[in-house]
This record gives sequence, C-alpha cells and structure tokens, in this order.
Amino acid sequence: MASYDPLVGGPETYGGEDEVKKYYDKLNKEWEKSRKERAKRKYLLKLSQLEKHMRSEAEAQAGPRYDTAFYKLLGEMGGSQPYLDWFESQFSGLLRRYLAGRPEYFYWPGKTTKEKEEYEAGWAEFLEKEKGKMEQKWWGLRPSQRGEKPWAYAPRVQTVEY
Repeated sequence: MASYDPLVGGPETYGGEDEVKKYYDKLNKEWEKSRKERAKRKYLLKLSQLEKHMRSEAEAQAGPRYDTAFYKLLGEMGGSQPYLDWFESQFSGLLRRYLAGRPEYFYWPGKTTKEKEEYEAGWAEFLEKEKGKMEQKWWGLRPSQRGEKPWAYAPRVQTVEY
C-alpha cells in the first residue's frame, strides 16, 4: 500500500484511487493537447515568417507594377464604356512602347525600391502623355470598330413614288 501525505490526505479524501487516476489522466490529456497546440502555433508562425520572407524576396526580384498606374488613370478617365474597354485593351501596346525606350530596366534583381518607384513614376508620366494620342486614335477608328451603330438609329430612307 502506498503512503500518502497526512496533511493532504489520501485517495479516500479525493474519492478513491480510481478518481485520482482519472484526474491525472485528464490533466495529461490536456497537457498533451496544449503541447500539440503550442507546436502547431510554432509551426504556423515559422510558416508565416517563411511566406513573408518569400514574398519580400519575390517583390525584390519582381519588376515595377505597371498595372497600378494604368488602372488608376483608367479610373480617373471619363468617356463611354466602349472607349474605356478599348483603352484597357491597349495596355500591352503602351507598355511595349514604353519599355522600348528603356531596355536597361528589363533585369530587376539588385534594383532598389527607389529605382523601381522612379520607374513607375516615369510610366505614369508616359501614360499621361499618351492619353491624348490614344483618344485621337480612338476617334480615328471607324464607328463599327468603336462599337457604334449609327445606321441603327438613322431614319428610314424615304423614296418618292412616281
């Protein structure tokens, strides 16, 4: 028979040895559960730190964001929806024209964020300059290319009876 501390009491005080065993089993399960949760939180923290590092590395390797300035300009522009859609479809052509004048910036590893921001600012200036030219190009298109149908609203041709 095991000896117990007389001040604390024996198993009889707590409802018998089975109750004590159940109590300690329950504590062990909670500790095990909390240990697993701590390990999971630690793993997720390391994973999030790794993702943050990978994202920052990818941003450092990636070139400037051309779409932000383009869509900002597109949102500020007025005009009909067909015009805005057409202007949006011209994005790749505008970008090619812009990059043709600056071939030194095709390779981004090692560039600082300041250089990228300057490049993006140059892209925004280029878009502002090209906006007028693009509008002239738009109005130079045939009505059918602009999505218009003037013949649908034209009055009927009236002929004279003889």
